[in-house]
Amino acid sequence: MSKISFTLAAAAVLLLAGCSSAVPVAAPVAETVDVAPEASETATPEAAPEATPEAEVAECIAVAQSTVNAINVGVAGIEPANNITSAVAVRAGERENVWFVAATINGEGMTDVVGLWATNDDITVDPYSGSMFSVNGEASAFSDWGTSDFSSSEAGADEALDCVS
Repeated sequence: MSKISFTLAAAAVLLLAGCSSAVPVAAPVAETVDVAPEASETATPEAAPEATPEAEVAECIAVAQSTVNAINVGVAGIEPANNITSAVAVRAGERENVWFVAATINGEGMTDVVGLWATNDDITVDPYSGSMFSVNGEASAFSDWGTSDFSSSEAGADEALDCVS
């Protein structure tokens, strides 16, 4: 029983007591009692905490062999003994139909040299038929693919490099 119900019941008793006799009787003092509310009366469900959006994680995409072969043509153009054996890519953030492709360049005395290229061809299908551009210094130094306005600070570039390491 809630405080309001208890107070109303006490008032009704007083009214009935006052009507039943001609002699005034001192009314008992109503005592308030704290009663826990029933779950359905006042309990409100707690709001679930808002989900914190997680940072979007770039998807590392495996590169088709014909794209690897195309990069190798440019790498061999500088030093025929150098090559890459595999590559990964991430879609460029703001650029439509552009992928950043990262790969470790293998060669005599080379360790941890990762080139970054950009292409406009779907890197997941054979045959490769797009344009390839060197993006970072390593790609420029170790391949003869030309440069363009692509930058290693663009969305997707660092993510592609992270896929290699």
